[in-house]
Amino acid sequence: LCELKFLPSNVKDLIYIEELEHFIQSDLLFEILKAKRIIREQRFNVSMPPQKFTSDSELIEKMQGEELAVQGVIDLIIISQSGELKLYDYKTDRLSKDELNSYSLAKSKLEAKHAQQLSYYAKACEEMFGKKCDSIQIYSTHSARLYDIDIKNL
Repeated sequence: LCELKFLPSNVKDLIYIEELEHFIQSDLLFEILKAKRIIREQRFNVSMPPQKFTSDSELIEKMQGEELAVQGVIDLIIISQSGELKLYDYKTDRLSKDELNSYSLAKSKLEAKHAQQLSYYAKACEEMFGKKCDSIQIYSTHSARLYDIDIKNL
């Protein structure tokens, strides 16, 4: 792309070529290729109760009946051939050697850091499509793996 002048020549030094090569062989790319519908960079605005953002009971009481506006951009939504609604978020977090070697360690780290954000995305998907997400996953560019994210307790 740099040689063809689609990107400035200095950009090539900023790209993790190995991670792109791994993506080409990833489960996520396979999901994208077989999808019925692909939605990228989906903007959203939703209203949510204050208890989604704080556990401070005094603040929640003060804001009784109020809603907070949440907006964002969902990286990728896929509707499978069978109609499943799948939510994906790309993350560039660097993982330790132990995390790279252990799905559960990496999943725990990513889930702790990003599950709350993905719960907002899942709510937005539910409002847009009228159904809950069948799966919510993070694609780690560092490990080139998909991680199932649990948002049920949020």
